[in-house]
Amino acid sequence: MRLLRAYTQRGWLAVYVLRRGHGQSDGPIPVVVTKCDGSSPTVQEFSDADADDLEATLAYIGQREDADTSRIITLGVSGGGLAVVALGARNTPGLKVMVNISGGLRTTACSDAQNSERLVMAARDYGTRSKVPNLWYSRKRISMRQGQQSPRCAQPFSRVAAMMQALADR
Repeated sequence: MRLLRAYTQRGWLAVYVLRRGHGQSDGPIPVVVTKCDGSSPTVQEFSDADADDLEATLAYIGQREDADTSRIITLGVSGGGLAVVALGARNTPGLKVMVNISGGLRTTACSDAQNSERLVMAARDYGTRSKVPNLWYSRKRISMRQGQQSPRCAQPFSRVAAMMQALADR
């Protein structure tokens, strides 16, 4: 919540979106279970359903007089991080930056290798479609011992990351 207050103090309209089925939110989780073998429902279908909800939230918030839909930043953590990556791949008008903090989705029935590969496949697809500058934060070693998963997921976004680095160097 401190982060939202900081954005508000800088003139942004900050909105906290709790994904369906998590915490005290209403409604069921859109895609309840994902499969380990890449068959449907996939991690990508799960993330796309969350991105549908984010897109609907942006449309709803966009009706407010104090909302500037030409300057949108999305930030997500864990499953929410993967959801903002999925939203970024839609190249939503007004979406200027997406921030992914330790984004991912882990299915306990899957092995670490299967979890890692499923995330890499989804990120590869999102990365080939996204034109939105993005920033990824991740611990070097994720708790499920995936090791080099984060760099493999972020690689498809490298052209956008290079643009972000050029902006930071100014």
